[in-house]
Amino acid sequence: MSTIVMMVDLECDRCYKKIRRVLCKLQDKASIKAISYDEKNNTVTVAGPFDADEVSDRLCSSAGKVITDIRVVNGKTKPGAPPPAYGYGGRGPYQPQPQYYDEEPAAGCSVM
Repeated sequence: MSTIVMMVDLECDRCYKKIRRVLCKLQDKASIKAISYDEKNNTVTVAGPFDADEVSDRLCSSAGKVITDIRVVNGKTKPGAPPPAYGYGGRGPYQPQPQYYDEEPAAGCSVM
């Protein structure tokens, strides 16, 4: 059984809807058995008998910047594959580019 834990801003309505939509579309294709949303810790946990590296790559490409961190807790990987890495799609943590504003940015979601 593979498990993936993602950090997502679940207080943001757009982020919550996007990650939910992506997971619902991917659920049948990747044989995901359980999805749990922890709004207190802003984490989404996905579990099932799937290839963890493949699913994490698909999630990163489909959900984009909504996922701030993704970790493979335990899971099946391809033989000869490197060990799973931390961060955004296994390529290190997502680091947004600095944005410069003339005015104060509006409060709310910084992703969208």
